[in-house]
Amino acid sequence: MVSEEKLRQLKEEKDLLIAQCDLHRGIIAVEIARTRHSFDWFSRCSETFDRVRPWIPLAAPVAGFFMIRNWRTVLKWSGRTVGWKLLGRLIRF
Repeated sequence: MVSEEKLRQLKEEKDLLIAQCDLHRGIIAVEIARTRHSFDWFSRCSETFDRVRPWIPLAAPVAGFFMIRNWRTVLKWSGRTVGWKLLGRLIRF
């Protein structure tokens, strides 16, 4: 048979493992909450895009008109590197 000392030692190890398991469950719960909080911006952006989506077909031509009308300003906004790359692509085609 198993001695009383061995049973007591096994019970202490079991209690320690249970405590460690509870600790790790708590840590995982905190990490899940932090992850959910960090991805809240994604759901807000998705909701905003869903509200704006019906207006995109109307806004795209207007935005294109203003971009063509003020193409120098658009190139300044996009930066010299991006602007020159876009211009180079347009000239090649």
